[in-house]
Amino acid sequence: MKTSIVIPTLNSEDDIYVLLGSIREYDIHNKAEIIIVDAGSKDNTIKIIKDYGFAKIINSGFVSKGKARNIGIKESTGDIIVNIDSDVKILPGWFEALQQTMSVENIVAGYSPDSNGKHLPRVPIYVKGQDITYPCCNIAHKRKVFEKVGYYNEI
Repeated sequence: MKTSIVIPTLNSEDDIYVLLGSIREYDIHNKAEIIIVDAGSKDNTIKIIKDYGFAKIINSGFVSKGKARNIGIKESTGDIIVNIDSDVKILPGWFEALQQTMSVENIVAGYSPDSNGKHLPRVPIYVKGQDITYPCCNIAHKRKVFEKVGYYNEI
């Protein structure tokens, strides 16, 4: 199954090189489609992405992270859609474990390390007392899930 990795970004020059370096180090850019949706970075984010040379860049203008993810998903061609944030580092075996699990499951979520390899904590968001957050900085869905239940909340 073809995999697309969608990465929303905005002014990520301090972090994105770590993510892109880990994608290159583990040869993921030759195994998956890499799509970066930039929400109008004013720093060197786009230059850094272009220097790596393997990602499709979509300039969305200023949008929410949910909207950026949806834009990337709609532009992607994979059967598996992976959403990761621009401030994480991929660890050895991540892509292979993801592929293996996605061969039998529809959704896979995991924790994401920061550039130092430390676990990034989940930050809950409450609306009217309801926790509306999902583990979304490292999550994969089969395309058919999005087609059946819809896309990310764009608010």
